[in-house]
Amino acid sequence: GDFDFTRSGSATRINSQGLIETVANGVSRLNYPLIDGKVVGCPHHMLEPQSTNLLIYSEDFSNAAWLKLRASVVSNSAISPDGTLNASSFIEDTSNGTHILYRNNVATGNGQNTLSVKVKANGRNWVLLYDAENGDRVFFDLENGIAGSTIGSPDAFSINALPNGWYDISLTSTSTAKVDFQIYLAESDGVSSYTGNGVSGIYVYGAQLEFNSYQTSYIPTVASAVTRSAETANGSGDASTFNDSEGVLMAEISALANDGTFRILSLSNGATSNEIKIQLSSADNTIGYGVVVGGIPQIDAFYTANNTLLNNKIAAKYK
Repeated sequence: GDFDFTRSGSATRINSQGLIETVANGVSRLNYPLIDGKVVGCPHHMLEPQSTNLLIYSEDFSNAAWLKLRASVVSNSAISPDGTLNASSFIEDTSNGTHILYRNNVATGNGQNTLSVKVKANGRNWVLLYDAENGDRVFFDLENGIAGSTIGSPDAFSINALPNGWYDISLTSTSTAKVDFQIYLAESDGVSSYTGNGVSGIYVYGAQLEFNSYQTSYIPTVASAVTRSAETANGSGDASTFNDSEGVLMAEISALANDGTFRILSLSNGATSNEIKIQLSSADNTIGYGVVVGGIPQIDAFYTANNTLLNNKIAAKYK
C-alpha cells in the first residue's frame, strides 16, 4: 500500500494454500513461505530481477519439443503444484538402459545456467537432473526430500518440498553457449540405467531453464520462451516520514543465492554519502549493517548467520 510498485506482465507466486498462482500485470506478489511443503507464517513481498524461461512447452511434456528415450509421457495425469489437473506422467518402458525426458541444445550463453523442474514420485522415488552439455548432474530422493550423489562439478543444487508430495529440484552449472536439459528416472541413488517395468515413473510439471546463477519463481511457457520483467517498489517515504536522528531499520529477508555479491537495503538522502544500510555481504551467509554520515563511515558491522537463504529478521538500531 505504501509503495509505488511496477512490473510489466504477469508473474507467479506461492499463495496462501501453498499453490503456484499467476498474478496479473502490475500486481505485486505476496509470496507465502513453505516449510516441509506447508505454508508457515506470513507472506513476504517478492521483488525479482528480469529472467527468462528458455524452455518452451514448460508444462506440455507430450509435445514433440520434448524428446523421450525408453520412456513415454501421458498428459493431465495428476494434480500439479498449481492445483489443477495438468501434470504429466513420465513412465519408463521395459527396456534395459536409461529412461530419459530431455531437451538438447537449448541456447543460453557462456556462463551459469539454472535448470529446475517440479517432480513427484509415481513408482520411482529417485530422479536425476542432468546438464549433459557439461556432465554436471545430481540425484534426488523424492521419498525423503534430499539430494543424493553428484557427478561432475555442479555450482549449486537444491530440493524444496511443495504441497502434496511435490518437490522443486534445481541444478546450477556453468555451460558454454547451450544446455542439454535432461531428466532421468533412477532406480536408486547413483543408478540411472536399469530394466524398467513399464509402469513406474514420476510426475513432472513446470520445467525451467534460466541463464542465471540461481533459480527464480516459475515462468510458464508455451510455444516460445517467456521473460518476466524486473520489479520495482519505490516511494516508501521521504524525510518527513522518518526521524532522521534515531530509529530502527528492520527487514525480514532471504537471499536468492550466496553468489559473492553485495545486496543492500538502505535509507538515504539519495546518495551513498548519507545512509543507513542492511546488506548481504559477498561472503557466504554474512549480514552487514552500516551507517555513513557526510561520506564518513560511522560503523560497519558484520554477522555470520546460519543460513541467509532462509528468512532472517534483521534489526539495526541507530541514534
